[in-house]
Amino acid sequence: MRFSKRFKSFEDWLSTQDRDTSYVERIIRLHSLYPKASLDQLRGHAKSKTKLLSKSKPMPMYARSWNTLSPKEQSVRERALEVLGLARRSSRSLTKLCREHGISVKAVLGATNGFKKVNGRWRAKKMDHISRRMAINENGREIFIEISDSRYATTIGKYQSAIKEYLNTGNIGVLRKFKGKKVKDSQGKWHTLDTNPSAILEINARREEPEYYDIYEVRI
Repeated sequence: MRFSKRFKSFEDWLSTQDRDTSYVERIIRLHSLYPKASLDQLRGHAKSKTKLLSKSKPMPMYARSWNTLSPKEQSVRERALEVLGLARRSSRSLTKLCREHGISVKAVLGATNGFKKVNGRWRAKKMDHISRRMAINENGREIFIEISDSRYATTIGKYQSAIKEYLNTGNIGVLRKFKGKKVKDSQGKWHTLDTNPSAILEINARREEPEYYDIYEVRI
């Protein structure tokens, strides 16, 4: 189905628009919820025979890319991913983990789709394809990339922990196992993790608050 009479796809339409306008922001937001809707449907000007958005089922939060989420939704996903990670590494109940992190079980399930019922209890799935933006060092600079494979997210988390240990202790050995290690972003592009000690020190020096660092990027 064409996006509109003039544009074949949403991407074609977006390439001609000024993204700073409230109108375009609203269409982008609605398209993230209803990716199969036409421009007329998103504008609320659908023809009589066309299904209204109010009668369509929006895309679940866990299936949406990071950059389509509002700041509040990004915060919820970040906490939900933290709970999911802890659930994978421990035998503690989902209810207890949610209570400790100030988030409801319903919110975690909706934000991740990362659990399944086993003998009446929620158990974390071994992996997921939830979109998240994470920081890595590459070619002497810090960048944020969108990751949609929990295995690469785990690798980045361990890499960042190794960087922190190196910065705190000066032990270069913790970086060796990441030398040449690559991770793939949501667009299929590979990134090589930077393990050059000098580059890591320079990147850390450029941070305004080196003692506080979050590998997930939340835009406020």
